[in-house]
Amino acid sequence: MGDVNQPKAPVWSPDGTQIAISMQQGGRVNEEYKCSRSLPDDPIKEDFEDIRVVVEVDPDGDVEIKFCYTLLPHPFWGLRMVDVATGGFEDLPRDLFSYAPTWDPANNWRLVYDGEFGLVNLDLNQGTTWALTDDPNDYTPTFSPDGSRIAVAYKQHDHWDVHVMNADGSGRARLTKTPLRVIAEQQISGEEPRSWNNAAPAWSPDGTEIVFLTDRTGKWELWVMNADGSDQRPLFPAGALDELELQYYGVGERSLSWH
Repeated sequence: MGDVNQPKAPVWSPDGTQIAISMQQGGRVNEEYKCSRSLPDDPIKEDFEDIRVVVEVDPDGDVEIKFCYTLLPHPFWGLRMVDVATGGFEDLPRDLFSYAPTWDPANNWRLVYDGEFGLVNLDLNQGTTWALTDDPNDYTPTFSPDGSRIAVAYKQHDHWDVHVMNADGSGRARLTKTPLRVIAEQQISGEEPRSWNNAAPAWSPDGTEIVFLTDRTGKWELWVMNADGSDQRPLFPAGALDELELQYYGVGERSLSWH
């Protein structure tokens, strides 16, 4: 499958002959020290107060002011399709930052991925892309088994929630939400109000349920709910996964898969 740096979020084609992955491809992969006449737009290692200002005076007395700083790594992420039988591969059209592709079970030619400004459709036959959503808070899309719906982890202000939508991007519905009662109880007890995180959705094979990660009990656990968001409950009996420490960082990885 060629030279691959940090491959992640693999997804099978509907016919099982190919795999699509997200991988680091281009951009700045290491810290870079730089001096320039203007302040940087990219993230830097230190605070702006720590930027070093250098004043240079040439023999003619002309003064030039430069700002010196260390840029943080800023890698780009591309998409690659790999033939399972031969190992042959093809780099796919993509945004500079393309994560977590999901293959449409009903249309073998169509991928959807998390792009720079929302979810993006990719026509594998035509090599063209177009926006499915215009909300950059949509992360890690995953098709339902029949291809009719897409579930996403949605960045809801300061926390994650699970949303679903139709395959064409319409009919968005929010499936998880922290009850106001919980927020009120936190305030009454003197705690800092905190919404639950609900993320990393994955469909059951029959499409009737969605498993997801949540920290509503104070630690990350596997929970499951009906496809309409009802009957949210732990996936395993209490204590069954005490030896397994789960975390979710929201870095474009597909954390769960249900087979």
